[in-house]
Amino acid sequence: MKNLPFAEPEKKPLYLPMQKVWFDEIETGKKKEEYREGTNHYKSRFFKSDKNGNPIAIRNYSTVLLQEGYNPGARRMLIEVNSIQYDGDFTIFLGAIIERLNFDRSSAPKRKPSSKPRQPGEARKKAKTTIEKMLSRRLKRSRRT
Repeated sequence: MKNLPFAEPEKKPLYLPMQKVWFDEIETGKKKEEYREGTNHYKSRFFKSDKNGNPIAIRNYSTVLLQEGYNPGARRMLIEVNSIQYDGDFTIFLGAIIERLNFDRSSAPKRKPSSKPRQPGEARKKAKTTIEKMLSRRLKRSRRT
């Protein structure tokens, strides 16, 4: 693909969820690039296209918001983007960390404790099969009449 010009600067940061392993490496400074495949999904996020879907420019992101996983209380980092390169796959060259969000785990959403915690070795209730569900419904109906 020929070299495409950069579009006007984007107002919003590029949002990228990622695995904990890579998130931690970027946070410690070991990893300075993030890679994304050249799939249609990422092409739509990185390229500005004409009406026919042909790329006309690379989106000019100044920041990227990296998130560890998908849960609502996940750790996040806002990082400068030095440049974005496309050669079949996308390479995002990362700069300095601007802000760390949700690193203090005290504000993370907590799971509700169970009213009756399981004891070690105690089996969970076995899920009913479809046939067992149908039979139990018929049994309930027959008891009503």
